[in-house]
Amino acid sequence: MRIVTSVFWWFVVFIILFLMDDLVFGWIFWAVAWWNQVASTVLAFIASFSFQVWLVHAGLREKRGKVAQGMLDKLMLSTRSMSAIEQRERAVKKTVVGIVSAVIVTPLIGSVIPVLLLAKQESLSTKALKRLSLILAALYALEFCLIHGGYGISLAIRSTVQMFT
Repeated sequence: MRIVTSVFWWFVVFIILFLMDDLVFGWIFWAVAWWNQVASTVLAFIASFSFQVWLVHAGLREKRGKVAQGMLDKLMLSTRSMSAIEQRERAVKKTVVGIVSAVIVTPLIGSVIPVLLLAKQESLSTKALKRLSLILAALYALEFCLIHGGYGISLAIRSTVQMFT
């Protein structure tokens, strides 16, 4: 029973992370995909990449703007009402101990959290963190555009709607 409970809570954590993308940004690209799948995919990549790089750069500054700080507070998942979710989020965050682990977790949690966790460890210079953020942002943006662009979920939605019309 303990394994089932653990799997359930890990599933909940990843659903929360996935929904953060979907509810905030994904629907925009699904709508654009109705008009043009290629444009949706390209826009999803550019938007995701640009947003992540901007947020990492804002997060690496000592003084952050209100918008950036608000987004970072929500993204870093610092306060959760359910201890089981919070415990698993901490476990995911603890896995980011270096560049390789940051690359590995980026497809699951995006590029911002791994870079800022590495910044807290102070093992890399700000310049190195900014360069790493470009690579990780590109990796996650690729995943984001494949899922949310014209050939991911939006294609599945479009196909489903066409089946019933």
